[in-house]
Amino acid sequence: MLLLKLTAKGSQAKSEERLMEGAMELLDIHLSGAHPKIVQAQKSGIKAAVNFTFTHYLESVDPGWLLTNTANIKDVVNQLLVVCRYKNFFGVFCSDSAARNSLFKEIRDRKVGIKSLVDFEAVPREVLDTAFMGGRTRTLWLSGVHRQTALKPDSKMLVGMDLENSLSPLEDQSYHYTAARSMAAMAGGQRPIGLAHSKSSLWLSATANWTEFCSLSKEILDALWQTSTSTKKKAVAYPMRFLAEPVDGVAALNGAFDVSFVPPELLVMGAANGSVKDQRLAEKWAYESEFTKVNQTGNKITSAAFLRGQELGDVELEISSSTSKVTVKVSGKMKAGASKPEWDELLRACRNTRWLKIRFDSGMTLSDGRVFKMRFRDYLFEGWRFEDLGEKLAAGNAKRFDVGKEKPTTAAASGLSVNDIGKQKSLFCWVASYWRTHPLFGCGNGFLFCDDGGDEIADFIQLETKPADGGDPRLTLIHVKAAGSDTLGRQISVAEYEVVCGQAVKNLHALDSESLQKMVRRNETNSVAAATWENGLLLGNRKKLIQTIDGLGHNYRRRVVVLQPRVTKSRYDKVAKTFRNTTTTREEDRFRQLNTLLLEAELACKGLGAEFYVIGSAC
Repeated sequence: MLLLKLTAKGSQAKSEERLMEGAMELLDIHLSGAHPKIVQAQKSGIKAAVNFTFTHYLESVDPGWLLTNTANIKDVVNQLLVVCRYKNFFGVFCSDSAARNSLFKEIRDRKVGIKSLVDFEAVPREVLDTAFMGGRTRTLWLSGVHRQTALKPDSKMLVGMDLENSLSPLEDQSYHYTAARSMAAMAGGQRPIGLAHSKSSLWLSATANWTEFCSLSKEILDALWQTSTSTKKKAVAYPMRFLAEPVDGVAALNGAFDVSFVPPELLVMGAANGSVKDQRLAEKWAYESEFTKVNQTGNKITSAAFLRGQELGDVELEISSSTSKVTVKVSGKMKAGASKPEWDELLRACRNTRWLKIRFDSGMTLSDGRVFKMRFRDYLFEGWRFEDLGEKLAAGNAKRFDVGKEKPTTAAASGLSVNDIGKQKSLFCWVASYWRTHPLFGCGNGFLFCDDGGDEIADFIQLETKPADGGDPRLTLIHVKAAGSDTLGRQISVAEYEVVCGQAVKNLHALDSESLQKMVRRNETNSVAAATWENGLLLGNRKKLIQTIDGLGHNYRRRVVVLQPRVTKSRYDKVAKTFRNTTTTREEDRFRQLNTLLLEAELACKGLGAEFYVIGSAC
């Protein structure tokens, strides 16, 4: 469905009929003189508070498989064009996606100059985002603004439960989204709605009948109306926080070095993207064209253009803009002997700013008709959790733990004293004493066991067979490292996290149940196997644990936790507010390095579907 709105000067009176008249006039042009055969003349009415008008027509087209139509073979297609209006917003359903695209292009560019269409304009991207992108995003179509390289995709599609949580603050900053499918709150509950922002269009599953179609159209158009008029509804300027953001104006577009065609039609699946002919045209110029000798002087970019390795000529692209709209004036000189039809086709493709992608040394990229800025932004690692380890309590207090001591030891040896786990004041003892009842990490029934040693999986592993939240079983790998300083005012250290985070990433394969089975059996006869608890009770061996892991299957949640109390809550609160500043202290520089280290570890964990947390000290 194409979404439109009245311009400031437009009149509501019979506006849906004027829009239909303009669409039908454009349809004659779109069909290249083959006038549609009207089955049902324009009919108007009101249903579910929506003013509507529709037309049913027949269209005769050449079969897509036929190259030369000497026998005048035709496919006769029944087409439907519906215009719905609610207040100042319109939804246009057109069964012929190519005709819908032609209508959108005319309203955007005003090239034909159809008088009855001058009162209509596309719905701004910000209004679409605010109205429909507030829920969980299930699908994203991404287009890159980074320099082309064999090491990173130019575009990609993501599918998941909630993609804002799946995006990488390190890898995905060089992409913007061309379309999205999100869960939107509708009258019948949450419903998936797809948005192709640059085409001002929306798609969803088929409706059961005409009444449902009108009711749903009213709800969609009312959401746009409420968004555009409400002072309470906060605008979602760009909901995907880790992605490249659009900017207005072209003043900073300097040093063009790469020109290519990347039609969004080749990226978006789910919304009809035009006729077979349009699809072939998009594929032709996206995959078979090349631009070389790119040079920029002022706002004019020149380049040699090739198709299938044959030079067509030199093109000149003059770029200008008003706010967010970018226009390109195209000219050039065809090479002698080149194909004139293909040269003309090239110039038409260059005028389509939605197809054109230009990268600039200034860090900007023209993509999908808008300018995007790629810059590395320091995003804060959000997996910090701070625990009260009793550092401020008096010495000898039962709840005070030694943040500088990792394992319980005996006087006779410096190694791990398995029998003393939970009886001393080391960090191992804190895990054994408090982990099962921890409000975030514990409270469920299951096993906790120590695996410390030279070939360990982690210092501790927790297997919740019946988590407190009632969800699927959960496996947690717990890596423990003592702080190098136990002073309350200790500064941040990156080095103390590098080793333990490296260990956590190195052993991520243990999150797989088959790998876990082998690795748990490996230390079954070692003394550390005695440190195994079920529901808080010491078992003394791993027999029951191994039986449970053997029957675990693959349907369980995964989590990795690093306990390293070098960073304190007071120090974190101070530095996290200022580490993005241009001028930083040495400690803020260390915090930025630590933040990047933890984001990289989190990315590795997310790649295997695992959450990642780091525990610091609450003091």
